[in-house]
Amino acid sequence: MIDSHISTKDHPGDYDAIETAKPDEPIFTVQGGDPIGSMTVIYWAGQARKLALKSKDPKEKDRLLHKATMAEKVAWAMDDYREGNEALPGVEQQGVALASDEKTVERVRVRQALIQGVSVIHNALATVNDLADVINRMGEHPEVVERLRRDVESLRLSADAIEPRRGNERS
Repeated sequence: MIDSHISTKDHPGDYDAIETAKPDEPIFTVQGGDPIGSMTVIYWAGQARKLALKSKDPKEKDRLLHKATMAEKVAWAMDDYREGNEALPGVEQQGVALASDEKTVERVRVRQALIQGVSVIHNALATVNDLADVINRMGEHPEVVERLRRDVESLRLSADAIEPRRGNERS
């Protein structure tokens, strides 16, 4: 998966809607300080993942999954921004060198690892869900489909537990 940075006003990212909008194309911008901004973006990411699962084109599926992952990173950066967590959005975007002390650097590294890990889990969940759908359509091995669905839900709960979003911070 390609690593992209979080889009800001000063540093547009790969999926910056303002930079990529066609002339007269309607856009809706959600700012980091908006109290429901991150929830809106997380919802969008979930819908993008569902759409990716339905795609027959592997390149389109990968593109949508990557956009969903980047959207989640934006939502987490929005939470950090709104909560006043110093350095995190810029550090994740520009590199750990911007952090002011060792504790902050380590916190950012751990957070980056969690974000990447949760992203991998979400992409795996999408793939396993897709596999369960295929097996289900074949009408064979219903016990395997049931087990895959249970495993997906269990892994989703694990991802939610370590996801570095507001309310899920770990000391």
